[in-house]
Order: sequence, then C-alpha cells, then structure tokens
Amino acid sequence: QMTRELALQKKKQARVMNKMLDCYKAEREVEQDPPPPDHSIPSGVVWKDGDLSPENMEKWQHYSRVFWVASLGFTLLNAVDSFAQAGICCLHPEATSWTVYFFGVSSTMEQQWICNKLVHSLLLSRMPNLRLLRVVLVGFNGSKQGKDIEPDPNAPADGLLAHHQYQNGQAVVQVWGCKGLWPAVSRGAPFTIPDQMGGLAFVVGDVPGRSFSIGERVAVIGRQGSMCLARSLDGLRREWVTTQYLEIPKPDFALLANAQLAQYFNDWFAGIVWLVDEKVPTAVIGMSSPDKSWEEDDKILSAMGCDLKVEKQRNRFPMVLEGNEAVRKNEHFCGFKGGLAKPTTAMADLKLMLLAEHEIMISW
Repeated sequence: QMTRELALQKKKQARVMNKMLDCYKAEREVEQDPPPPDHSIPSGVVWKDGDLSPENMEKWQHYSRVFWVASLGFTLLNAVDSFAQAGICCLHPEATSWTVYFFGVSSTMEQQWICNKLVHSLLLSRMPNLRLLRVVLVGFNGSKQGKDIEPDPNAPADGLLAHHQYQNGQAVVQVWGCKGLWPAVSRGAPFTIPDQMGGLAFVVGDVPGRSFSIGERVAVIGRQGSMCLARSLDGLRREWVTTQYLEIPKPDFALLANAQLAQYFNDWFAGIVWLVDEKVPTAVIGMSSPDKSWEEDDKILSAMGCDLKVEKQRNRFPMVLEGNEAVRKNEHFCGFKGGLAKPTTAMADLKLMLLAEHEIMISW
C-alpha cells in the first residue's frame, strides 16, 4: 500500500514539475522573441509568404549554408521593419532609390555577403519598388588582438565593388567600399565632391552619352552651379556632369554589424556622434555570449546620448555557427535615431560612469 502511494505521489510531483518547466520555457520565449510585425504600419519591406512563419523561424535557429549567406540581408530587412513598428519609416513604400551604410565591415564578413547576388535578389524582391539600391561598406580596419591590430588582408580599394542589374535591367544594386574608421566624419560623407578643385570623386550614376564608366575615379577640375567638370585620370576625357552623378547621398539607414561597442568604444564614438547629429536611423547588431552586447549595448548607447527607438530584441535571422548552434552572429539588435550626442571630450567621463553605474568595462 505504501509503495503504491509513493508511486502516485511521484507521478503527481513529476506532472507539477513538468508543468512548471513548461511555464518557465514559455515565459523565456515570450521574453526573448519579439512580437510579429504589425503590417498595418508601412515599412517599405514586403515579406514573402512563409518568411515569418513559425516553421521558417524554427529553421533559422539551426545552421544552414543558405541561411548563413542570407542572414545579413534578412537582418537588414528585419531592422527596417522594426523601426516601422516603432513609428519610424526608414524606407518609404513608394521610394525608388535607397542608400544604406554598413559600418565597421570586413572583407571576410560584410563584403563577402553583401556583394552576393543571392542577397541582392532577396533584398530587391522584398523592397519591390526600389530601382536603385546603394550599399556603402565603411571599415576594413582589421581586428584587435590585445593591444595589436591585425590588418584586414583583403581590404579593397575605395570605390565600386559591385554593380549588378536585376529584373531585366529595371533595378540596379551598387556596392561601394570605403576603407577607414569614419570617413563620414572626416570628409562629410564617403565619395562626396571635394571642396577643393583637383580632388578625386567617383562616378556613381549613369549619364546618357557620358565619357566615364560607373565606379571610375575622376578629377574635379571645375564647378558651375550643380554641374562639375570632371576629367579622367589619364587626362584624355573630360565632361560636364551634374553633381548627383559624382557623389553618394547621406544614408537613409545605417547598420553597425556585431559592433562590440565596449571593445571598440574609441573607434565607434565619433561615428555614432555623427549618426546621432544627422538623425540617421541606425541598427546596432550584436553577437551571442560570451560577447556582452545583449547586456551592454543599449546602456552604452544611452550613455552616449542616442535616442533609442527600437528596444533590444532577438533577431529572427541569426547567423548560426555550424557544429555549435549557441554561437551566433547577428543574434540581436537595438536601434536609435537622433538624440543629444556627447562631445568627444566626455569620453573618459562616460567610461567611468558606465563602470560605476553598470559595471561595464570599456576599453581604454
């Protein structure tokens, strides 16, 4: 009799424990997973059937070569959509051209995936009204190894990295590369028309009957109103062209991919100040543990004066490592637009404040 009673009690306790664990699991899923997008708010992103289905979201939590390649493109779409849910339209549904800057890039990560035609196709098919997508990759500065910096061995020269036509020539994707920390701060924006004559610029648009090819470096030797007199570097060709064909616009959207803000705080600071002052909608992407960006990035950005518009959330489209699915890039993100940026002179005080109030250790 006692044995049977003990067996019944064990079964009851097991049922109670399982129920508690199920509740805890459900709470964790609610905590970590953002709600489905509210499609009543136009974002310019048109998801395809099945993109956000539970079955597809489950597949994205596991390694796949296709997902590995497509993660950065889908992460961009997810971030733009999330800004729309926060009431900020970064891509107007009727827009036909759009410029996005990726900051802090490398030749082995962002350049490799963003120059991929598969990624171009998936972006254009979900931003169907675009006829010109400009992607500007800024960075190629190498990675920190202790106090040393290991250079990016395949960093490209400044200029056009890819120019492809899609949809029977109706849509164009241009990918531009710019080496350096924050050329947007040091020279206004990458590839703008120099103030001094004789400076270099890049041809970025197609001019009927023009003498230059897209991506070609030219010398600016004269100006008149909105026109520039451009000369080829060999000196054999010159032509008056409008300035819009010799510059890349300010970004409509910016993305800091796997930024590691605490480790690269000094490098990011001036650029983030520029993004805040220019009110550029910016998504900051983080990676999985042991990186502490999930706990730290929003606190660091707030301390820098960024106005956070998109609360930190798990990314639906992570880049999952083969053989260890707990290790992920593009694992989560938050977003800001505008704010009251702190001056560079406040960097030391900010580091001390973050350490004292949040126990965040910033690299000096």
